[in-house]
Amino acid sequence: MPHGFVHLHRMRKGLAAVAAEISEKVGGQPVTVSVLKISYQECDFQTEGLSVAMCRWAEDEFGLTRRDIGESYDRKAGRYVFDWR
Repeated sequence: MPHGFVHLHRMRKGLAAVAAEISEKVGGQPVTVSVLKISYQECDFQTEGLSVAMCRWAEDEFGLTRRDIGESYDRKAGRYVFDWR
């Protein structure tokens, strides 16, 4: 899977998690989200974090209640783990 496609897939996952709430906030009107640039530190970057980042952005942007997304660090794997409850 190409690198950019993975990023797009992860961002869509984050927005999909709050799509119903966004639709309710805007009275069912269409919403377009344009991402012009993604900036991150490559040494700390995990594509899974894009889902959480997009979800958190949407929560802030549309005044939504924050979802409970657990996060922990798996030392053995050397990665953060996100628990979408």
